[in-house]
Amino acid sequence: MLHSAPERTRTPGTLARMLELSPNTTTELVDRAVAAGLVTRTGDGEDARVKRIAPTPLGTSCFYAAVDELRPERRRLLSILEEIAAYSARLSES
Repeated sequence: MLHSAPERTRTPGTLARMLELSPNTTTELVDRAVAAGLVTRTGDGEDARVKRIAPTPLGTSCFYAAVDELRPERRRLLSILEEIAAYSARLSES
């Protein structure tokens, strides 16, 4: 989520909407990520009430490591979905 953001930052509210979580849950997750050194929380600069969340180098490294580790699972899931689509197509032809 943060990795595709302009300037790689998001507000907590935007993250909550993207993750489909409550603002309170998102705040708790951000607090934990800050404590773990995965993200930073800084002021917006234009509006003191707005906070911006950005990944740290450690957070970015962990993100890409997780993506790499999950790659085989994504391939397996895609294969299963392709099998289901082929089976559904055969049923439709009957």
